[in-house]
Amino acid sequence: MPRSSFLSAPKLMNMGFHYTEQYSLRTRIRVLGLVNHASPEWRRWYLECHEKPALQKMRDAGYDFVEIHYIYGYGLQGEAAEIERTRQMVENAHAVGLKVTGYFQFFSVQEELFMLENPWAAQCLALDAAGKRLEYNYDRPSLCFSHPQVREYYLQGVEHGLRYCGLDGIRLDNDYYKGCYCPLCQKLFHQYLAAKYTPEEAARCFGFSDLSGLCFPRQRGGLDPAYLEMALFRQQHRQNIMRELRQRIDRIKPGAVLGGNPAVSRRVDNDGVINVYPADLAETHDLVCAENSLFPGINDKGGLRSQTEIYAFAAAAGFNAYPSHHLHGPDHRYRWPDSQECALTLAEALAWGQTPCTTWGLRFDGSGRSLYERPEFMAVTRPFAEFIHQHPDIWQGAVNVAPTAIYVNRESRLLFPEECQSSLWGLLQILLRHGIPFRFVVRDGAEALQGVETLLVPNVQMLSEQQLECFRQVPKVIFTGASGRYDLQAFERETAPESDFPDTPEAVPISSLTEPAQLPYPEQGDRLLPLLPAGLDSKQAVGATLFQVPDGRRFLHLVNYETTAARIRLAAAPRQVFAPAFAGGRLEGDELVLDTYAVLQLEDKSSSR
Repeated sequence: MPRSSFLSAPKLMNMGFHYTEQYSLRTRIRVLGLVNHASPEWRRWYLECHEKPALQKMRDAGYDFVEIHYIYGYGLQGEAAEIERTRQMVENAHAVGLKVTGYFQFFSVQEELFMLENPWAAQCLALDAAGKRLEYNYDRPSLCFSHPQVREYYLQGVEHGLRYCGLDGIRLDNDYYKGCYCPLCQKLFHQYLAAKYTPEEAARCFGFSDLSGLCFPRQRGGLDPAYLEMALFRQQHRQNIMRELRQRIDRIKPGAVLGGNPAVSRRVDNDGVINVYPADLAETHDLVCAENSLFPGINDKGGLRSQTEIYAFAAAAGFNAYPSHHLHGPDHRYRWPDSQECALTLAEALAWGQTPCTTWGLRFDGSGRSLYERPEFMAVTRPFAEFIHQHPDIWQGAVNVAPTAIYVNRESRLLFPEECQSSLWGLLQILLRHGIPFRFVVRDGAEALQGVETLLVPNVQMLSEQQLECFRQVPKVIFTGASGRYDLQAFERETAPESDFPDTPEAVPISSLTEPAQLPYPEQGDRLLPLLPAGLDSKQAVGATLFQVPDGRRFLHLVNYETTAARIRLAAAPRQVFAPAFAGGRLEGDELVLDTYAVLQLEDKSSSR
């Protein structure tokens, strides 16, 4: 569970207000091609949003907290005027009962002012493999946080936001790590290797005992142990600075939120590109933004598109995730969602115990109005807000107790991302479409497997002997592909576990992985169904999650991914049905008619289908 008590049950979040007037004037940005920040009308709206009447209107609409601008990278002096506006907005938001997190750009700085204020930064730039500086844009270089001055800049920014502005939390943006090839990072890598490997162990793994000359590989290639160790080092290195930020926050304002946006679930080789294993986020982050194109629904190819991967990681590891995703048509132009689509994205987050959020909410919509105020959105957000405010006990302290689980691990996702993700993304569709509740197992060891009756190991090619032994406690383990072919150092086993499905019928085609939002349903995926527990009795794609709260009550959350109502024949009558007033569900005899979202309180364990 997140360490912030504020997030112990879902809260409705509004976001989109991180573009300052300063940044908008410099870039003349047109957000998503839909919102013009260069107009006088936008500026009037922007200034009014900081005032109490605008914030009272948002609170009346059912929102609990809002993300606003704080630091965009111009420097604490370079954007001091905008920081004053942040302080004013926080004061007004608190007056009407809204919590506020502040946007802090992590990956890059705006060099045109930042370097004038911080001339030391010119010697602390992150470098790519060719020795050129890493950039978000030509005027936005990335800093290397191996340097103490860089870490101190982030720490000062966090402290200023919490103390001076009164923020309830900091939301880092782009808090991924693209890796740095500077001499200092190379030196730290050698220190990491020296601490991890004895000379004998190094010789066994690399072929020589002295690793002090080992260079960072330029790219992933085969089973290269240097690439694996580089990626593991970089994940650890990023985690270290996040720990520093977490500790500073806890010292200044216990209970304050640390949020981030490390670009999760955006591409097939994500973990090695951004150097984040999603489960690690739980150690430092309360709130994680899932910024990608995975708006839930049925895509043009008949596949089921969802945010489930990051939600399942969050529920398993103990952080909270919220969606920051947008819709676009076949021409790849962005568009705003309709009412039913808005309900679906809120419902999917709630079904996993995560944070429902209107990504598009706090953006200019013309005539001095914010997007969240559109009638088609208010028709959804108000009843959903009322629903979560009326029934917080459905989520407080809830734990995913689904008897079916999917095992994933760090090393396989780094060295075999295509194999891992093609199987995982296909398997998620199978379980969701057939209404089979499930959870993730994201850590090794026996404890994470407690209560698991069916464990799916989808082409996870690297497994330790210890974990294979732990699997023996699970009544049914289903291996697919070449699971367990290698140990965690990528040495091939003489005898790998026998695969139940060596041809990976759950996998989507490797060729489809470049567009995660347009994945097809796995053509042979239903071959797994005879070995899986029975799912929902419905002809439509209705996902299910099963959570238990501390007093023993169990809740089955149901999400209809299709645009027409689903009819679900129930094996046993639920003790109670909970649903929002908009897009909810109702009982008709032994069937539940589900528009988008409902929660069933189960009578006893025999009702957990």
